[in-house]
Amino acid sequence: MTDIFLTEKQTQRLFKELLQHLALVFSCSRHVTYLSTAEKRLLLDGDETSDSRPVFKQKLLGYPEGPLIHQIASYFVLLMTTGHCPIEHTPPLITFDEKNYHDQRIATVKLVQEQLQGGLTLWEHWRVQQKVQMLAGVFKRLRRRGLLDLLQLRRTVGSVDRLPIPRHLLIRACEELNDPSSPLTVCGRALTKHTARDSTGWWGPATGSDEAKNENGIRKVKEILDNAVWINIHQLPGAVANLEIRIGDGHGVRFDYDPLRFRGFVEPHQTEGWLNRYKH
Repeated sequence: MTDIFLTEKQTQRLFKELLQHLALVFSCSRHVTYLSTAEKRLLLDGDETSDSRPVFKQKLLGYPEGPLIHQIASYFVLLMTTGHCPIEHTPPLITFDEKNYHDQRIATVKLVQEQLQGGLTLWEHWRVQQKVQMLAGVFKRLRRRGLLDLLQLRRTVGSVDRLPIPRHLLIRACEELNDPSSPLTVCGRALTKHTARDSTGWWGPATGSDEAKNENGIRKVKEILDNAVWINIHQLPGAVANLEIRIGDGHGVRFDYDPLRFRGFVEPHQTEGWLNRYKH
């Protein structure tokens, strides 16, 4: 199908309607049965400052902002109007290989593209329940892994199919105190460890007061989130699942998934980096 042109006002209206109807889909126990009730709540979870405007990414860059449902609605608008969305062009990351899964991801997009574009041609004529049924059908086709693709999750050996944690909860985890008797946060303390082994200056300063270290630490976390190209949830046998987020050069941040806990910053991959204590 060809691109469908909508004015900015029409696009905003479509996005807001999709948010409303997606909320109805996720609130019904009959729809999207591969998600638990807790997972559906996670998709709707957002802080009070979340922006209600669509985020039409031109490329796959940055951890999802606001409630995860906003990213789903934004990508649905793009698929409805252009037939494309950024997950078709996942940027590579050196030493991290998805093998042939990228082709499967594109096939998933094509699977629902025509269904969404067909829905748009009838959108103004349908009642709310018809729109909800169409969207529920899209999720039935996507299945769990296709939904995770829309939320930018990568897939490698060891990946587990869980939803990403909303951004504001990640920030909150980074702001936990390292020790109740000190104002130093867990990410402020972690930053000091990485600056000590970094000769490039990438991690920035880790001097000054605890408050300054905290500010620098959270600033680095947000920089990584804003520029993320790699989001993966993986788990080793017998271990806690980890959410790992990296930018293009390999720097990143890692969290324990459940219970959510800031695990630390991560360096670009180094073959046998332990030999020099990961200094670079």
